[in-house]
Amino acid sequence: MPTERQTDSPCRCAFLLLSALIFLIYSNTFDAAWHLDDFPNITESPVIHVNDLDWESLSKPVKQALKDGRLDRPLSRLSFALNWYIGKDAPEGYHAVNLAIHILTACLLFLTARALFRTPNLRGASRQDADFICLLGTVLWAVNPIQTQAVTYIVQRMAAMAAMFCILSMYGYLRARLSGSRVNKAGWAALCILSFVLGMASKENAAVLPLMLYVIELCFFQDLGLAQTRRRLAVAGLVGGILLLGLGSFIFLKGDPLSVLSYGNRSFSPSERLLTQARVLVFYLSQIFYPAPTRLSIEHDIVVSTSLIDPWTTLASVAIICALIGSAVLQLRKRPLLSFAILFFFVNHLIESSIIGLELVFEHRNYLASMFLFFPVAAGLKSLLDRYSERSRPMVWLLAGFITLLVIGLGTGTYIRNQVWSSGKLLWEDAAGKAPGSSRPLHNLAWDYYERIGDYASALEIYRAALQRTKTNIHQESIILNNMASIYYTTHDYAKASEFWRRALANYPGYSEISYRLALALTRLGDPVEAETHLSRLLMQHPAHPYALNLKGILLLRRGQVSEGIRCLNGALKLQSTQLAATINIGAAYMLAGDLQKAEWFFKDACFRFPGDKIGLLWLTLLEVRTGNLVQANRHMHQLLDSAKLSDLLAWMPEGEPIGLLRDSILLPERKPEMQALLSACIGSRLEGAPGPPIK
Repeated sequence: MPTERQTDSPCRCAFLLLSALIFLIYSNTFDAAWHLDDFPNITESPVIHVNDLDWESLSKPVKQALKDGRLDRPLSRLSFALNWYIGKDAPEGYHAVNLAIHILTACLLFLTARALFRTPNLRGASRQDADFICLLGTVLWAVNPIQTQAVTYIVQRMAAMAAMFCILSMYGYLRARLSGSRVNKAGWAALCILSFVLGMASKENAAVLPLMLYVIELCFFQDLGLAQTRRRLAVAGLVGGILLLGLGSFIFLKGDPLSVLSYGNRSFSPSERLLTQARVLVFYLSQIFYPAPTRLSIEHDIVVSTSLIDPWTTLASVAIICALIGSAVLQLRKRPLLSFAILFFFVNHLIESSIIGLELVFEHRNYLASMFLFFPVAAGLKSLLDRYSERSRPMVWLLAGFITLLVIGLGTGTYIRNQVWSSGKLLWEDAAGKAPGSSRPLHNLAWDYYERIGDYASALEIYRAALQRTKTNIHQESIILNNMASIYYTTHDYAKASEFWRRALANYPGYSEISYRLALALTRLGDPVEAETHLSRLLMQHPAHPYALNLKGILLLRRGQVSEGIRCLNGALKLQSTQLAATINIGAAYMLAGDLQKAEWFFKDACFRFPGDKIGLLWLTLLEVRTGNLVQANRHMHQLLDSAKLSDLLAWMPEGEPIGLLRDSILLPERKPEMQALLSACIGSRLEGAPGPPIK
């Protein structure tokens, strides 16, 4: 019998090898950029942006993830919040955590595979043979290029964390089943249950873990030669499946399982998605076993299957899947490892490759599902090595060389694929070439790269090209038109902006943000009547829209309805207390009404809560001018000139306001000449080297 130290030694060597290998092939990912869902989930999500490690700060992402009475990945969001606290929006820290999760998951996979070889139906292999198979199978999974989307795409930490806790739960289950001590059984069972809960708190697909454990029991522990055992397992599977459906419905769907049939903006029906997923699953398998970087992309052109024979590959794919599952069932007793790998793959696609209205294809969905597919491959290679070890030494060396080259090739493919993730430009240009019929790569190339660097001409050109391609959902065209309108608004072409927002609204009347932005453009064009018409219609449907209330308050103030305007602005501020625009505008409204004390309070509140903002300081300066406090006004103007460029100050004027601010702080046209004169005088005296800007 090997000693505890002897059994631990292969584990330590395996962990070191896996860590070194994975770190090497992912070493070029630490400065990879933010992409796609990273922005709304991390960089642009206020609940993630914690600055303190107190309960109030850390509970924000958790509470957000528990909103609407359903579980929405609180543990993953909490991990992003901790990353933000340490490094804000620098991607290096997020990639380091993702890589650490991948390494830990690989080590847990190795341990779980070793435990499988101790089960009653698989314990025939020697310890040395089992260790070889477990290590090689783990390496082939860990270095496979298809895993790059789950590891390098930062937001897919959600999928990686769920997979990590699932494999930990499986390891706990195996150790509990194999342990002879009741105390040890209880401890490992507790780990299994805790990991299951943590997995579901990371991502919803961990909910199928009980089915994974059922498949483990089926393949590795039960004697299927007994009719009584088969009947018991069939009943357990049926009852467990119903309970699992109910549990998942309660936790993730607010108790309404039929809500998965609500497809929203999808361009396909539930039946079409289910048929299409047959082809997608076969495509996934081809990617897993032939993961050339040229075949991997964040976007794939997938024609929706409308029937079993349209396209004809649908029926062929269904036949392949049925054959694989059928062979797995038939081989349960003779080849449990192979059967388990096949069944595990399909069980883990039950959620994301079913009728649930998700996107059709994403490679990260294979991170957990593909975990055991390489162990039968490793077992086959080990069998060939054993067969030729005594017959043909050159053949052994040839096989050893093949295995080495296979690992090197997969690792190189991963390294190459990771280079594409380094920037939005590379990622979406790569996707546009691999999915030439889809509008999304071009849309995201324009939005994720060219807009962000301020190359609006290129962005508009690419958006126009995207309009000619197949849309990924029924609202895609309106989203593209909205983005084009936003560029025109940013570049002060309000007529063009309103034209494109009208087109977008015609295609998608329920797009509330377009209604608001169209009203904003119409306000700039001097058409407050139509602007207010759109705002009134929007507020009837969404009465708690803070920006619409803010803009309506401005229009009311311009019309002289001060009290009504203040009421709207107060409503905007109550709905969103962090809204700077409403804070400043209420101050301006009170200043208009002659209540300078209240106006001063709001302006000072804006300056206190938003110290980097210049607009509140400018209004406070105007207030000091109005009250005759020239010394204080002079001090504020010095502060402005010391902290802002001329372009920053002039950008405060209406014709320079970017769409991203979503506010209009100039309420009264008669104030504009005074402020222009004030700015000109201040800037002029500063350039002339005068001791202080004159206030007139």
